[in-house]
Amino acid sequence: MKKLALLLLFITLFTFSACSNKQPEGPAAPQLKAYKVGTEPLEPRLIEQDAYNIPYWLANKASGRVLVRISPMDGLGPVKDDALEKIRSFQKSGDMNGIISVSDSRRPDALVRHFNTAWLAHTLGVADEVYVVAPLFESLTVDDLDGIKSSLTEEYPDQQKDIEGLTLTGAVAEGTINGVPVKISCLQDLPRTDKPVLLEIDLSFFETLYKNEKNTPILGIIKGFFKTLKEAGVVSDQVTIAMSNEDGLAPLKFRFMGRYLAQLLKEPGLIDSSDPPALWSERAAAWKTEQMSPRESVAIYKNIAKKFPGDAASRYDLSEVYFGLGDLDGAKQELAEAIKLDPGYGSACQAYADTLKKKGKEKDAEGFMALLK
Repeated sequence: MKKLALLLLFITLFTFSACSNKQPEGPAAPQLKAYKVGTEPLEPRLIEQDAYNIPYWLANKASGRVLVRISPMDGLGPVKDDALEKIRSFQKSGDMNGIISVSDSRRPDALVRHFNTAWLAHTLGVADEVYVVAPLFESLTVDDLDGIKSSLTEEYPDQQKDIEGLTLTGAVAEGTINGVPVKISCLQDLPRTDKPVLLEIDLSFFETLYKNEKNTPILGIIKGFFKTLKEAGVVSDQVTIAMSNEDGLAPLKFRFMGRYLAQLLKEPGLIDSSDPPALWSERAAAWKTEQMSPRESVAIYKNIAKKFPGDAASRYDLSEVYFGLGDLDGAKQELAEAIKLDPGYGSACQAYADTLKKKGKEKDAEGFMALLK
């Protein structure tokens, strides 16, 4: 990762109250109008896993599009022939719930996962080409591309010739991987296209960029990202934000970012506001304090929970602090409140339980798992 240059120019704190996000039974109705991202209000779709993009795009009749993938993962891995045949059968019959059922990474027999979402989008006719936005603060260089090639070769050793054929023109690398035409760049160098794109944002992208509140303030990253996305001139009629929690790709700590980004997309004028909503500012202060002294952050999180009783993220943050301090009752109580507000935080139960089991605390582990009942 290179020195911070672009996103930290725009550090300002904003927020909005979080609400629960249950995964729907099926994809939403088609959105027919395209909007300028960051300029015109648009309604993004929050999904729990990157793989849920496939049924969403198919249900919205997307075809021959450009897929802009803002993720640290290329998603260009192919699926086996029998799996592809099954997915095609769902596509042909219009059974989007069938595709959702085989896209759940929590199932051992899942056919669609984050590492083949882009490949499937191309193979199923959803996208003609894929633009992958790398988690970099500055433009892609030859050294960066060499690192990307090395990583891709480890993933797809049988594609070494094509991977080596990736060429850097200006700040954009271009080539073909597993039969998919692909362009790789950082956000500010995103290639322009004259048609609406499928825009997918994965929260693990930000988790990759983030270091700590001193060097990479999380809310500064959000604002810088949004400004840069706006300047890239992206026009889209289907925007998704993958919360990444069921995949386990981004820690639950970053879940709140999906809400913030969604609010900015709905209300792009917030980015120019001089008075950030209090919740954003107060959580940022809590994160900073927590990194220096978890015990001292407890009072801050309690105050946030009192002032913003509908904020699930702060409840989860407080449960995490309590858990780290060994206050299991406090952790369980706050996690229970977080789950009531946003069931997506339920995956913390298993994480806490696994940690406790390793310490031989089976009964305490059962107490956390009981929160899911």
